[in-house]
Amino acid sequence: MKVLALAYHTGSGNSVAATGRELLRKGENVIFAAQDRAQAGHAFDNYGLQYSILDSNQGLMSAITSFRPDVILTGTSPQLEKGEFVLEQAVTQTLGTKIVSVIDAPLNYAARFSDYETNNLKYLPDKIAVIGDSCVGKMVEEGIPREIIVKTGNPHFDHISGRKSKSEILETRKALGISNEFFILYGSDYLSTYYGGIHECRNEIGYTELDALFELANWSNDPSNLEAFQDVDVKILVKPHPREIKEGTISKLQDLVRETQIGFVGHTIEYLENTPESLNMGRLLAASDLHTASFSSSMFESLLENPKRPLIAIEPNAKFRHEEDLALSTRLGLTVPVYERHGLHKAFSEALTEDPKIREEKVNRALSLDGKSSQRVINLLQEVVSS
Repeated sequence: MKVLALAYHTGSGNSVAATGRELLRKGENVIFAAQDRAQAGHAFDNYGLQYSILDSNQGLMSAITSFRPDVILTGTSPQLEKGEFVLEQAVTQTLGTKIVSVIDAPLNYAARFSDYETNNLKYLPDKIAVIGDSCVGKMVEEGIPREIIVKTGNPHFDHISGRKSKSEILETRKALGISNEFFILYGSDYLSTYYGGIHECRNEIGYTELDALFELANWSNDPSNLEAFQDVDVKILVKPHPREIKEGTISKLQDLVRETQIGFVGHTIEYLENTPESLNMGRLLAASDLHTASFSSSMFESLLENPKRPLIAIEPNAKFRHEEDLALSTRLGLTVPVYERHGLHKAFSEALTEDPKIREEKVNRALSLDGKSSQRVINLLQEVVSS
């Protein structure tokens, strides 16, 4: 089976890479292409895969014509501006080859297959592989035909649990200058870019990535918050999304951190703009003692990599809460959400006092992963080819 594997964003790249690597191990003929080296390309690098860059219709058509795949495997990425070229969407406008797309995160379904700020579903593939039941109903509500939706799980999640050894974790902490400190990792995301601007983002979901980081920075500036850590020094590191670096919005986060007073002993907040390539999100998560974000697939990675580790979702003034939360991990009760401003003190107390064994049991019970998501996507590819 000849498979052309395509992705644009990092989450898409992870899902496509996980499946593609399993196909290679089975002796299938697979070639990989990323639209952006810093996003899907980075994911392919982490999986040890060789790939080309396809960032135009001309390049895409040339790749299809020369390789003549039996099926095309893609991630799913939305347009972030009118007329933006999105590799996974563009391939659906070609003729003659079946397409299977994998959704890596349970939100914004219709936008992945539509033109900017529409739900025209212009770019639907032949089949869509999704994480689970929680996705199906919402996708149908958004107009996606039920008959093309197949529950497979996220292939990337098959490879997360226990992926870093103790020696690798110690090596990462040493590279970050962390020894015995309590390491809090904040995973930023390009929310304001995704929703069309800061004002638009606040109107849509209630907050931006700047608002979330501001809450964390303010919390870190209050010495009384250290009481929950029992005199252990705390270090916070912020990991930007590749898109924030690419588009320059990282500067707003840096300015916010610089303007915020952190000043108490043993507590620093830094920015990981110049983190070595080897220190990817997987290594950072494995080395952290607590992970915070708003909503992203990295939250699932955190739960799967170490289900005992506390996870806090910072969503100040959120419009979608509890069972409607944008993060599936929060809807499943696996994270401690912060919906109000100045709510982090209570959230940290709750997260740090929960029994890690009970937390682990909750995660394992809620996710019930079997490590076979990649194989289910492969089965789907074979089914599409033979149909």
